[in-house]
Amino acid sequence: MHAVALGRLGVRKGSYDLIDAVAALDETVRNRLLATLAGDGDVDQVRAAVAEAGLGATIDVVGWLDPMARDELLCRANIFVWPSRNEGLPMALLEAMANGLAPVTTTAGSIGEVVTDGVNGLLVGPAHADQLAHALGALVTDENLRARLGGVARERAGEFGLDRWYQQLTRLWASLAGDPHPSRR
Repeated sequence: MHAVALGRLGVRKGSYDLIDAVAALDETVRNRLLATLAGDGDVDQVRAAVAEAGLGATIDVVGWLDPMARDELLCRANIFVWPSRNEGLPMALLEAMANGLAPVTTTAGSIGEVVTDGVNGLLVGPAHADQLAHALGALVTDENLRARLGGVARERAGEFGLDRWYQQLTRLWASLAGDPHPSRR
């Protein structure tokens, strides 16, 4: 099972919480998991924390990836992990959801407006490695849950696409201009 975390690495983005969560997994679950952390920031420090925890066989810290490599990584993954402690609305989360990945993420920032716990992902409290471990373990071990959440996540991400934005903006402009039927033209 391949879990991916994309974005800046460090305390604020929950990288160390993810390391603690993986360490807390039951060994049989951990042995089924490969977690890849990709991004810039505290790359060397996160690698050192992985080594210190003895998780080098389970967690691969690859550092920054160009867009093509990032997209390939998302295509190979089964689970997206976004353990951020402080967040707005992360594009990486939307990209992963658009790829049909089941997300496990925190309730930080606006994430709860996109991910509904148990519907299109699993939500945990920021800085709660124990909750993160439980949710990650559930996605690693339950293929049906992973598939269901990933499918609904893909649908939800589509609501944030350019086509949808254009339709909403067109309706707004038409309503401001007094045209009650903008789609009839």
